[in-house]
Amino acid sequence: MAAQLRRASASVVLDMAEDMGARGGHRTNAYGVSLREMRESHAALQVAQRRRLIGVLDAALEAQCRRLIGTLVRLAVPQRR
Repeated sequence: MAAQLRRASASVVLDMAEDMGARGGHRTNAYGVSLREMRESHAALQVAQRRRLIGVLDAALEAQCRRLIGTLVRLAVPQRR
């Protein structure tokens, strides 16, 4: 679980850096990859908490995860106008 969390969370940061350089539909797709990795990272934290491998998630960390997921949803999902 720890290795999977490390991989997914590193991918979020690296993919977002790459996403910012993409253009058009490629950019939307790239942010979609970051969104999936962020959701995986957040889920890994929640599973680890439920299995009592870690303590209760800090409220600030939980809020930051949710805020980042929300931002990535807006970037990855094309908005209808």
